[in-house]
Amino acid sequence: PPPPPPPPFQAEDGIRDSVNGLVGSEMCIRDRVETIRRLSGTMPLAVIEGDQQTDNDAERIRATGTPAVQINTGKSCHLDAHGVGHALAELALEYGAVVFIENVGNLVCPASFDLGEAAKVAVFSVTEGEDKPLKYPDIFAASRLVIVNKTDLAPHCDVDMRLLQYNVARVSPDAEMLLLSARTGEGMDSWIRWLKTQRAAVPARDPSEFLVEEGA
Repeated sequence: PPPPPPPPFQAEDGIRDSVNGLVGSEMCIRDRVETIRRLSGTMPLAVIEGDQQTDNDAERIRATGTPAVQINTGKSCHLDAHGVGHALAELALEYGAVVFIENVGNLVCPASFDLGEAAKVAVFSVTEGEDKPLKYPDIFAASRLVIVNKTDLAPHCDVDMRLLQYNVARVSPDAEMLLLSARTGEGMDSWIRWLKTQRAAVPARDPSEFLVEEGA
């Protein structure tokens, strides 16, 4: 018989931030590594990476000393809760750990699938243009935070930053928004404060209470 599915995830199990972004312009590895570097030593961390192929990003995360599991989705365009559950089982999480889930890089499918995250974060780059939130409104509407990254490139791509921010607010009026550049450091302190605030709002539980049993 097929293995049983993992138990459903609840936000109170521990914070898991789902990070979604466009192919080629999601929260790039530079952003994620810098985030981990700044959080390291302040809380237990782990990362689940979602890509169609390769484990390149997971290897880069592991190089920081942070545990990471790579999920290769093949033909699928998104992660699902079942796969995330098995990835969590591989991580041997510490009590109160923060788990970042980097979903497959598109803004369509991830909007429709709940991974059990405590907070969903949508990320897109200034290079994608001011109307990206209008073209893909669902993921922005579902996110608690919207990050506009690679802001250091804004002067070179003729983007109207005021219009870009206005369009984010049109489709997701309740979401917070941050402008971010790991290269220059813009917005990084605010991003780290946001993460710490979110973590403090979620009661920590022993990971053994919600991980998949071995062999499932």
